[in-house]
Amino acid sequence: MIFDFIKKYHRILKKISLKKQFILFIFFLICITLFSQLIFLSFKIKSNLDLGLSIAYYGILGSASLTVLTFTYALVLDYPERIKVISSGKNFFTSTLFFMIGIVCFIITSGEQNNILNIPEIIFDLFNSLTSLFLILLGVILLYASSIYFALGIAGLLNNLIK
Repeated sequence: MIFDFIKKYHRILKKISLKKQFILFIFFLICITLFSQLIFLSFKIKSNLDLGLSIAYYGILGSASLTVLTFTYALVLDYPERIKVISSGKNFFTSTLFFMIGIVCFIITSGEQNNILNIPEIIFDLFNSLTSLFLILLGVILLYASSIYFALGIAGLLNNLIK
């Protein structure tokens, strides 16, 4: 009888923990996606290029700091918890890489394109438009993937710390 109660209680706690982790994941995903879209908009407005670079700088600095702190924290833990924390650190690291590559795609598209090879204007414009479209789509996809990995890292880390 007591063992049945413990098993039921454990299943209920596991369900609550999964719901809590999912809610944390969605919350952080929305926050980080909004942060990424702020950077995207600041790069697309030509007068705010410096603002976009400074926001991106602090985003990269914060994400890289969380990566280093997570791996450092994993060194002091025992074996089962260490694997979970290292998994969160890998998510932060992947998020940082995707974020930096996405920002580079936006920086490339925000610059001036000059026709130095004297290609006919219509071909140059078509090539320029297709390249810019590809880089913008790649940047948006990478920033969204970065948001997903960052939210997974935070949700996993908080779920591991709150136990």
